[in-house]
Amino acid sequence: MKIFLSCTILLCLAVAAHMKAQPVEEGRTAAASPRGVESTGPYPVVTLPGHRDWVTSVAFDETGTRLVSTSYDSTVRTWNALTGDSLLTLHGHIHETLTAAFSSDGSRIVSGSVDHTARIWSVADGHVVAVLIPHYSPVVTARFLHHDSIVFTASSGY
Repeated sequence: MKIFLSCTILLCLAVAAHMKAQPVEEGRTAAASPRGVESTGPYPVVTLPGHRDWVTSVAFDETGTRLVSTSYDSTVRTWNALTGDSLLTLHGHIHETLTAAFSSDGSRIVSGSVDHTARIWSVADGHVVAVLIPHYSPVVTARFLHHDSIVFTASSGY
C-alpha cells in the first residue's frame, strides 16, 4: 500500500493487501476507474480528498473494502476503498486524531487523539458509544483485541 501524509490520501489499489485490483495497461487511461484515479506506473492510485489537515493514519477493515483515517483536523473519516467515496465523518475529538481501527465485524471504530482520549464509535450512525478514561498524554495506538472484547490503547509520554 502506498500512502502519503497530506490532506488527501493516495492509495495504490493493487498493492493493498485485501484488494484484487488489476494493473492498468501501459498507455491505457483509467477513465472507467473510481474518481480521483491517477496513473503512476502499472497500478491505479486513488486520491481520497476530505481531510482539511495532515492525515496521521489509515487502516483497512477486515474485508478490505473500507478505510478509516485520522487527521490533524480532529476528525475520523471512513471511506469506501473500492470507489473512493467518503462514508462518514466523525466529530468529537477536540484535538488532532492520531490512530483509528475497525472492530473485526466492522460495526465499531476506536480512535485515539492528542486530547488524551480514546473513543469508540458506532459505524451505523456515527455516534460515540464510549469515551475511554483520559490518558496522561496523547493516545497514539488504539485497537480492538480478542474478538473485540478488549480495547487496547497506548499513550505517549509518561
